[in-house]
Amino acid sequence: MDITRIQRSVFYRYQHATGPKCVLVSVRFGKAPPNGPTLIRLLAMDQTEAAVQFDLSNHVSEILAGVDRANSELGTRLEVEAIEVVPDDHPGKGQAEHVAYQIAMAVGRGEDLIRLKPVVRVIAGPFQPDSTCEVVSISYAGDGLKMRVEGSELATDVVFPSVWGFRVLDELDLTEFWSECSLKTGWLFEVTAGGWKALELHRAHFVTGRLYEELREFLVVGNDCVSVLSKDEPQLQTCANCAQSNRSRPFQAAQRAANLRNFS
Repeated sequence: MDITRIQRSVFYRYQHATGPKCVLVSVRFGKAPPNGPTLIRLLAMDQTEAAVQFDLSNHVSEILAGVDRANSELGTRLEVEAIEVVPDDHPGKGQAEHVAYQIAMAVGRGEDLIRLKPVVRVIAGPFQPDSTCEVVSISYAGDGLKMRVEGSELATDVVFPSVWGFRVLDELDLTEFWSECSLKTGWLFEVTAGGWKALELHRAHFVTGRLYEELREFLVVGNDCVSVLSKDEPQLQTCANCAQSNRSRPFQAAQRAANLRNFS
């Protein structure tokens, strides 16, 4: 079974066909209602007949049996809150149970989670990176996004005059970038694939990423990491006299080191 074909939205769906038999198994996990899962009929655009043409009771029983089997094997506690059905499906015996089991196994193992491999390129800055680089301030206003990055000897203001979005995460939340983005090689990167933009494009309602194909993604790394969506590279303004302005963070540094040891 190719788990990449499982569609993750509110429901977990998988269309399974074998010979003349065809069924869509679509389940939503949550709190199981006392009287059984809520049943939702899916009709084609020109379809008006909602009567189910197969044994619906058996269909539900098979789905629950498949999920129960996965729970038993994995030690998970997935509960089926709702089931979507296509009224004119033609499921074979045991088909829905098999597919429900595969879906529950994938969800229980975390195989449904989105996993991306970042691809980046280094953007040269006005000073060489070192292990002390920090993002010490971030401000956003009508004239764009501005952040200050400090190294051991120099500081730089990183300015994006126009942005379509930004986020700030601790470095521990971006471990997939560690092999690509090291302070030994740089502190400012362009993410050309597998980053925040790619993650957002998994959402059907991320309109910006579809309207503006030229939208680029940048990543500033340090103790905190800032992802920025913009059409242009940032402006870098060296500030030699403002280094060491906000670097008294011994407790945070010690805590971060402890977290890294625990993480590894």
